[in-house]
Amino acid sequence: MTGGLSLSALAVTIGLSRMIIRPTPMPLSKMSLVRAATILAFATLWLSSIWLVHAFVLPASKGQHFNFNMNPIAASIIAIIALPLIGSLIFMTASK
Repeated sequence: MTGGLSLSALAVTIGLSRMIIRPTPMPLSKMSLVRAATILAFATLWLSSIWLVHAFVLPASKGQHFNFNMNPIAASIIAIIALPLIGSLIFMTASK
């Protein structure tokens, strides 16, 4: 479910970004609406990507018969690397 949310946020972000850089001119009112929607799309992509990392590294699935929790050290390393990487990639892409 979280993967689908991130994938759809990525699709919307790519679609709106391509609308901004397309070769045919667009009216100014429509262009400002597309830019505002693109900002919201990047924010949604950022938050859903962060949630995707948190869903896999947070300890939330220790049951009676199964334990799907990650090793705390591995989860910490993944979170320490992935969260700043996701943030910087999204902000660098959005600034262009």
